[in-house]
Amino acid sequence: MTNAGISRLALGLVVGALLVGCSAESRRARTLERAGEYFRSGDYEKARIEYQNVLHGDPENVSANEQMAIIWLDRGAPLRALSYLSKVKAISPGNLKLRLKLAELMLAMGHPNDAFKEARMILERSAGVEDALVVLTESVRSPEDFKTAEQIWQKFPDQRTASYQIATANLSVIRGDLPEAKSALQRAVAMDPKSPAARAALGGFLAGQNMIQEALTELKLAAGLSPIRSLIRVKYIDLLTQTGSVEEAENAAVELTRKAADYLPAYRALVRSALVQKKYDEAESRIQEIFKRHQSDYETRLLQARLWLSQGKTKQVIGDLEKFGRDFPGLGLEKQLLAIAYDQAKERDKAVVALQEAVMRNPDNIDAQLHLARLLVQGGDPQPAAASMAQLINNRPSLMPAYSVLIEATRAMDKLDQAAAVIASSIKKLPNNPQLHYMLGVLAVQLQKPAEARLIFERALALKGDYLAISAELVALDLNEGKTDSARGRAKEMIAKTPDSAVPWFLMARTQGATQNWDEAEASILNGLELDSKQAAFYRLLSDSFLGRKDDPNIVAKVDAILAKRPADELAHLAATRFYNQTKNFTKARDVYVKFLESKPEAAVMMNNLAALYDESLGEPALALEWARKARNLQPTVSAFADTLGWILYRQKAYQEALPFLEEAAKAMPNVPEIQYHFGAVQRSLGNKESAIKALKIATESTTEFSGKEDAKRQLAALEQGL
Repeated sequence: MTNAGISRLALGLVVGALLVGCSAESRRARTLERAGEYFRSGDYEKARIEYQNVLHGDPENVSANEQMAIIWLDRGAPLRALSYLSKVKAISPGNLKLRLKLAELMLAMGHPNDAFKEARMILERSAGVEDALVVLTESVRSPEDFKTAEQIWQKFPDQRTASYQIATANLSVIRGDLPEAKSALQRAVAMDPKSPAARAALGGFLAGQNMIQEALTELKLAAGLSPIRSLIRVKYIDLLTQTGSVEEAENAAVELTRKAADYLPAYRALVRSALVQKKYDEAESRIQEIFKRHQSDYETRLLQARLWLSQGKTKQVIGDLEKFGRDFPGLGLEKQLLAIAYDQAKERDKAVVALQEAVMRNPDNIDAQLHLARLLVQGGDPQPAAASMAQLINNRPSLMPAYSVLIEATRAMDKLDQAAAVIASSIKKLPNNPQLHYMLGVLAVQLQKPAEARLIFERALALKGDYLAISAELVALDLNEGKTDSARGRAKEMIAKTPDSAVPWFLMARTQGATQNWDEAEASILNGLELDSKQAAFYRLLSDSFLGRKDDPNIVAKVDAILAKRPADELAHLAATRFYNQTKNFTKARDVYVKFLESKPEAAVMMNNLAALYDESLGEPALALEWARKARNLQPTVSAFADTLGWILYRQKAYQEALPFLEEAAKAMPNVPEIQYHFGAVQRSLGNKESAIKALKIATESTTEFSGKEDAKRQLAALEQGL
């Protein structure tokens, strides 16, 4: 071949390559154009296929990656969106709007630290992406984050926007200044009445303050202002479901699926609605409907696990969630549910490990942190629970549930003063939070510092805290100090101020009981029960009023008269049986139990108590065992019923059969001395000396009195003497 021939051949190859390249570029442009048309028309599936075709030949195509991220976000599949958003960040770091979506997704998936960094970077590059300020303030999880966010917020150039006011509200909540948070959200709505984000934020805040009707009003408006594929619409539907407006919620969800047939969150809302109503077959049917659309939807698999947990299919849940962990390695999204399943299966050690992993992978999973701490306390290891709650409170001092667990843990350590110190430290950060003052006052009472407690409660009242709860504590202080006139005056004032509340009537009854005016106390109790018939404290006080008049020849007739007026009131019947048991009128107690069970044959608590009565007071072991088994079969997860059944079997010398029931109860309630006594006694009878000594020591060293304490001491002494 001549040089000229070679040159012509080379030129031909170059031209051919250019033609092929141009042809590929043209095809890609046409595919992108078709995809855009499908996207704009709302046919996301066809758009997805076309964008996928583009990415097959050009994985770095910015436009296709952007649109694929939006499609999966709009369909409600965040994991699928995440990979595309991460790709956009790598190939087009200047696309701040998509990076904002990435930050929002990070926050939603429990990675607040990453979301905070991303939002901060966006704001450093441009203050024009104002919603990044909202994400930044929502991502605050430490004092350092708060300080940084506050500095950025203070310097933000445009403070007349709804986003700025929402961010202001977020920071106010962290400070514990709830009135200012509410005002900021109201300003946001006033500045932009058509902003779905502003109305949704106000609605969420109101719901958190238990102002449900106001919250529903705002969320309904927010939903109407939102795009069809919007999580705000789903939040509104979920709140309807949670507050009992199930039919309205389902209609809204079905309408949403009609308008956007591929929008998965709407279908999940229907599953949650079915679960709330315990329509388990319907929930499973709706789950399968989602799987037909998106087989690998992880959120639906987790909903299915919740369904199975509700149905008691614990082993099935464990197997599926362990497989889930293998299918989605590294996410840990299933760990919290898996821990609940392990807990139900009495595998507490596995539950603890699962929760530890859940917290490690998602430090923002507050529910997992609280559950883990509670399990540690229940398992007799309160110190790390107290430490983790103290750290959590240090980072999020307005997180009220953490204080309850902290107090539980420090009480188990007999170090309530540590909880008091943590709360006092939080008050320095949030001086206007009345809840913190209230909790500190309660601890002061428990630490036997009544004068200090009184001052703290007065400060809490001045901060416009929960008037009833704080006043109730002050009434209790008055009664403990013998100031019955002061207590009665407070109760009378509370009745006048809050006529629709049962609490003041209870406190009035307490003051009347303290002065032995039991007839008046009974009248106050019955007034309170007309307002709220589900408060157990009322019934215990009612029982005390019976006992206070035990020498009255007409008392039995009075008790029967109350029961006749409240034939379906289980708590009232329990109050009566407590009275009859304590006055040793065991046959009358039996009659009350039996008559109630004739009309309410599935009242398991009554069955359990009747079993104990037959065993301990009436000497009828066969009937005791029969009723204990019925109660256990009706509610197999109630450990107190396991203890009753196990103890009856023990007293009938069926030690081997009794052991698993008493062991279950002892593990579930490690700090209840009577249950530890029962467990120690059966272990001793079976020759398990070490376990017996451990349980009996817990029982005998407790300051709580119980009927078998002397026998527990005797058995422990015998074991320690080698007998």
